[in-house]
Amino acid sequence: MLKSVTKSHPLQLLLQARAICVGALKVLGNQFARAALVAVLVVPAVAHADVAVPGEDASEYQAAVQLWLDGSDDLKALRQLSGLANQENTAAQILLASIARTEHTHVAVTQSLQRRERIALLREDVGLSGRDWLQRASETSPLAQALWSYISPAVGRGYDLDAVDILLYHGEIRHGFRALNNLAAQSPGFEIALFIYEHQEELGAGSLSILDYVLRSEVAEGATVIPVPRTGMSEDDLSQFLSGLSNPQNRFAQLGLLEFIEGPDSYSVSEATILEWVRDDPGLPPLMTFCSSECSNAVDACLISGARALTFSSGFPHPLASPSQSLVPDQVYWGSGRFVRDLTSLLNAGQWEGCR
Repeated sequence: MLKSVTKSHPLQLLLQARAICVGALKVLGNQFARAALVAVLVVPAVAHADVAVPGEDASEYQAAVQLWLDGSDDLKALRQLSGLANQENTAAQILLASIARTEHTHVAVTQSLQRRERIALLREDVGLSGRDWLQRASETSPLAQALWSYISPAVGRGYDLDAVDILLYHGEIRHGFRALNNLAAQSPGFEIALFIYEHQEELGAGSLSILDYVLRSEVAEGATVIPVPRTGMSEDDLSQFLSGLSNPQNRFAQLGLLEFIEGPDSYSVSEATILEWVRDDPGLPPLMTFCSSECSNAVDACLISGARALTFSSGFPHPLASPSQSLVPDQVYWGSGRFVRDLTSLLNAGQWEGCR
């Protein structure tokens, strides 16, 4: 019989208890170790020290960021960030590396550059192909190290829940979610379930689909005790809880419309339901603003075709995220002069059908 277990522990024991219990799971692999791990379930996450990224307070950096956000002279903005990166400004190194990876934000001005010019503009100008500025920044910045370990795990140290924790703390929700998703796919375990419970508010509804996979994987391996979000759950409560984790809206939050497009394995969902999901998704308000402005006579069609295009061009969750959510928060990016142009580029890349 499948049972749920919860128990409270003092806040100051959280980190120590989690480390001990995860170790016990790996070594003992029995029900008692699993029950002990669950014991830290309802304890809130421990706050991090509030440490700014070195260089982000510099006036020259802030001026370069504002110029990039304005979108009026991208080449000048990128050159300013490149100059600061070469002067060991860590924030500039992280932001420039992030912009370089989001090609739609710069291809209009970089595609005409000679190869060496493009390398010198977007990367550390060493060797034949240059070096990613994020790799350089990872030598001194925990945030950059966490980003680099996720983006280039074969080159970096590999990533774990500690790295995901750092990403989420700094506001890198998109990267943090995807790193967690990858970890769950590679090695599902109750430590991931606990992490999702602790960070569900930041991770959003899509994380419940990850949680569903993790819990069901453990049950399939013979687990008889699983962590749950609250005490006093009956067997009926538990069954309802599990069945609701991977509902279609949570799958949309995780993957966009990937599983709802016509095909042999697709779900059948009405357009009215998809519209409700789009309007509820915290990462899509700019799409609603765009459709209301650009397609005022066909807003609903614009929202559905827009969500479909973003599924393929950018991917969910947070398809409209800032290139660097830690240094340029989404709300700032969405309100900038460059955003509509960047959004249009993403829609076109996903073969958006336009206003129809």
